[in-house]
Amino acid sequence: MLLEVTGERVGKDSKIVGGSFVKDISETPWIVSVQTTSEGHLCGASLVTSEYVLTACHCLSLPTSNASEPTVPDDVGPYRFVAGVVNFDDMKNAQIGRARRFLVHPKCGEFLNLVFDYALAEMMEPFIINERVHTVKILTRDENLFGSTFQELLRNPKTECYVVGWGVTRRGQLGEDNRGHISKSLKKVYMYILPNNHCKYLFGRHDPGYLKFNFTKYHQICAAGRFGNESDCEGDSGGPVICGTYQVALISYGFQCGTTTPAGYATLDVFLEWFHKEILPMSSERSKKIVSAYGSPNDHFILYLVFTSFLLIIYKRES
Repeated sequence: MLLEVTGERVGKDSKIVGGSFVKDISETPWIVSVQTTSEGHLCGASLVTSEYVLTACHCLSLPTSNASEPTVPDDVGPYRFVAGVVNFDDMKNAQIGRARRFLVHPKCGEFLNLVFDYALAEMMEPFIINERVHTVKILTRDENLFGSTFQELLRNPKTECYVVGWGVTRRGQLGEDNRGHISKSLKKVYMYILPNNHCKYLFGRHDPGYLKFNFTKYHQICAAGRFGNESDCEGDSGGPVICGTYQVALISYGFQCGTTTPAGYATLDVFLEWFHKEILPMSSERSKKIVSAYGSPNDHFILYLVFTSFLLIIYKRES
C-alpha cells in the first residue's frame, strides 16, 4: 500500500523495533541470518536460489575511507549463513552454510547514502530446500517490468508490506551502544511505502542533499512503520522487504530506529539485471567445469544438461 504521510535514520546497518514475533519459520522460510564468528548476528538476508544468498553490499564488504574507491568484498572465512530458524536459542533445525565467495554489485558505494547496496554470497554447498528453508518469491524476474509491476501491486489496497529481522530492538539514534538489544527471536514490522517527494522532504530534514536526491535513478524507495514507534533498525540490513508475498527490495540505510522517520530500501530491479547478465552465466560456466571432471564426452553433456536444468527449475519455480 502506498501511503502519503508527513512526519523522521544514516548508519551502516538497520533491527526491528516494535512489531511482533514471527511464530514459525514456515511464515518466512526464505530468511537468512548473516553471522560472523566474532560478532554473531550481523545482517539479514534472503535465499534467492538454493546456492545464492542476497543481502546488502555493506554487510559483506570492507569499509572504505574514500567514496570513489571500488567496493571490495570481505574475506569469507569468518562468515556463516543460518537458515531455518526463528530463534537463535533453538538451532536444532538450522541449516548453516559457508560461502565460496562474495559478489558485490559493481556500482556499490556511497552517495549521500549507500547506493546499489546489493551483494550475494555464493554457497559452497546448496541449502536443502524443505518446509523450513525455501527460496523467496521475487516480484518479477524481468527487470524491465519491475517498476510497473511494483506500482500495480502498491495500488492494490489489500497489499501489505513488511520487513523481518533479528536487529536492535531499542529506539533512538543509530550508532549508539546497542549491546544487549539484539533480538534472539525473529520479528516482523508492517510498513507503508512512501511517495518519493515525501522521502525527499523527510530525509532532507536530516541532510539537505536529499531534497534533490533522485530515488528512482538510484533504485531506492523509502518506507515508514505502520505505527510511528516501529521500524527496522541496526542489524536488519540486507533483509527482505516483502509486499504481498513477494520480495521487492532489501533493507539498506536509515537515520533513527522506532520513530516516524522513514528508512531507505534498495529495490530489486537493478539487482535482477546484474544477476541475470553477470551472475547466472558464471554459475553456468562453473557447472561446465564440474561435469568436465566426470565420465565420457556424452556423459559430460548429459550431466551438464541435468545440472543446468536443475538450476533453472529452482530459479524459475517461484516466477
